[in-house]
Amino acid sequence: MGSLIMPKHTGLVSEFQTPLKVCYDRKDVNNGWVENGHAKQGIDGFTLYLYQEYHAANALGHSTPKNDNSDYTKDAQLPLYFGFMEISETRSKALRRITPSGIEMYEALVANDKDKIYSLFINALENMTFGRNNSGCENSDSDLEAPNILLISSVILGGIKRKEYYYILEFMDENGCDLSNALSKVAYYRKKQEDIPDTAVTYTDAKFIPFWVSLGFLTDASDGRLHISSDVFNRYAARIMRLRIKNTETPKKRKIYSPDGTMQKIYYGCPGTGKSFKIKEEIEGVDGELAVYFDDKGKKIDTPDTKEERIGKSSNIFRTTFHPDYDYATFVGSYKPVMEVVKEKTENQKEEKELGYSFVPQVFTKAYIRAYNSKKDKTLSSDEKNVYLIIEEINRGNCAQIFGDLFQLLDRKGGVSEFPVVPDTELINYLNKEGIPGNTIRLPENLHILATMNTSDQSLFPMDSAFKRRWSMEYIPINLQQEIAQKYTFRVKGKEYSWVKFLEKVNPLIRKATDSEDKQMGEFFIKGDISEEDFKNKVMFYLWNDVCKDLYSASRISPLYFMRSDDAEGNKNVFTFAELYGKGRYEDDTKDYTAPVDLLEGFITKKLGLTHLPAQNQE
Repeated sequence: MGSLIMPKHTGLVSEFQTPLKVCYDRKDVNNGWVENGHAKQGIDGFTLYLYQEYHAANALGHSTPKNDNSDYTKDAQLPLYFGFMEISETRSKALRRITPSGIEMYEALVANDKDKIYSLFINALENMTFGRNNSGCENSDSDLEAPNILLISSVILGGIKRKEYYYILEFMDENGCDLSNALSKVAYYRKKQEDIPDTAVTYTDAKFIPFWVSLGFLTDASDGRLHISSDVFNRYAARIMRLRIKNTETPKKRKIYSPDGTMQKIYYGCPGTGKSFKIKEEIEGVDGELAVYFDDKGKKIDTPDTKEERIGKSSNIFRTTFHPDYDYATFVGSYKPVMEVVKEKTENQKEEKELGYSFVPQVFTKAYIRAYNSKKDKTLSSDEKNVYLIIEEINRGNCAQIFGDLFQLLDRKGGVSEFPVVPDTELINYLNKEGIPGNTIRLPENLHILATMNTSDQSLFPMDSAFKRRWSMEYIPINLQQEIAQKYTFRVKGKEYSWVKFLEKVNPLIRKATDSEDKQMGEFFIKGDISEEDFKNKVMFYLWNDVCKDLYSASRISPLYFMRSDDAEGNKNVFTFAELYGKGRYEDDTKDYTAPVDLLEGFITKKLGLTHLPAQNQE
């Protein structure tokens, strides 16, 4: 099974051409590379220049800069996807530039030279890999070459409807079968005059389709079938039929390092997308099998055989979670009252302790010391010298307060902090005591800092741009094709339902209700199969508290409010979270109550249209 991702941001020709223009106009400066910038903050770079182009053209929705910088960077998705632009490996700086074929494409678009435009697309289809290792859809990991499959299928089937195309992609990606098998299935449904089955959201809404239609590369017939335009087919039919259907590239490890090899990255996304799991799997291993373990004296030991034996052992992994009460002392350390030994135990004397004050190190200091010692330990390999400080929920704490003057250390060059910091005397004295000389500190190149951030959290302390720009960022998308999550189920009224099918239905409602992708639920929002009670307390409470509550009031209920017991219009079918308990919802017309379980079942089966799993799948 693959994980196919296609461009879904924009299919407008203007929003394809303008990013190319921004980079084309600057192709002779800085070797063509254009920094990211920030449109809203007026910082020179790709996003600001893009906004200025849209504003000058009186483009709809661009009278003022958009708050979210990604609204502009996403416009580069299609140019990147087809290889007309390229992006630097390190996303922390997100440099972009136009490629030689991109220069030709922009000039052809300006001249409206359709023959040249079509020729460049055919070249891109022959030379690019779309299913994986593609900068436009960097998280895609599939054998399938989606644009090529569209064109070839259209020829073989005498035109293809969008729903048929999306079904072909899902059928091939899910079952690992050939295009011929998928085409046979479509031909079967056509012969029987049966509707094509619905497909998962991830396989739909490929934006290169409306884009190609607008360019005249494809035509959209009155029967809803897509055809290759006669101008393209007559000239390039033989080359189209030789296009690769599947790529043979092996998935490469996505680079999460800065150019110097040191990781300093924030993984961000919707709740439940597996951000923490990704870090754990890549750095520590699912059961800690990839970590390096040490004894009480700091000497490397063999990896303990079992997960239970590894728990509690000192390792090269240091983990903490930020929260509103987290501060510098919790992160770095401080003086605390401790019982200190004043007389050692002997044969004739008991050990004596007195209350004193000592510097008690916390997670940052412990990781720093481990990195310093590992770096100079000649018994460790280069990989074993690496130390990882993992910060969960970084946006839930006041980062300025937590890092304090250590903030300056995040500026690195060659992996080492570019500017040394003179920290508190207490910290310096402790480090000297631990064998680290000097009165300044710099982060060494073997100390990597990784963090997670839920985009749905309403942070008490938003991270400022000065802090964020010192990190590389990686978005972790929702992946409803994740094999583990696809097995998750939940129960309602004794029946079992698929978790990912629920997400396919409810996440579009969340996007529409909040006008944002951030509140959607990821595939790991739940962990495994859950009961009806757990589903109400975890999932339904989240939908109420984080999404629907603000759409509900006694005087007015928004049409976007979707906690309803059926799909009828009006407000009679609305229910609140509290009505999922007690007697349920009071019905004015019958003077009776609709039971909580019936409200929940109606929401699942009538509003969302889910069907329960077959009885043989249930316990």
